[in-house]
Amino acid sequence: MGGDRGEAAFAATLRDLADRRRGPLLLHCTSGKDRTGWTSWLLLTLLGVPDSLARADYLASNTFRAPYDAKVREGLKQAGLMQNPALIIPLQEVRAEYLDTALEQLRSSYGSVFRYVSDGLGLEFRELLALRERLVPGA
Repeated sequence: MGGDRGEAAFAATLRDLADRRRGPLLLHCTSGKDRTGWTSWLLLTLLGVPDSLARADYLASNTFRAPYDAKVREGLKQAGLMQNPALIIPLQEVRAEYLDTALEQLRSSYGSVFRYVSDGLGLEFRELLALRERLVPGA
């Protein structure tokens, strides 16, 4: 398993999601786009969802967050905290290039998604099977 504490915490999250003893699942983070976006993309990919659909799901955060993000920018402008709140749009949005950069790093470091979860996160094959069984009952 990778030595990074973030990797250990992320692996623990995936193990929690696979645990049948847990109740209903809710996956979220502060903005619902970065950690949640990556986790959702990874889960969909591990479950065999085609990349185009997993990518579309990742990018859907922009649609759902757009009204709230616009209110935040307007609030910053109204309060005089920023002259040009549009500068924070790259922080508020998810973008295809963000996912592409993460995937380039994943492939560079591990070669494949499977090696990322097995070597990088230390998940065992049985844990991946449990994750699939938990998220796709009867699969």
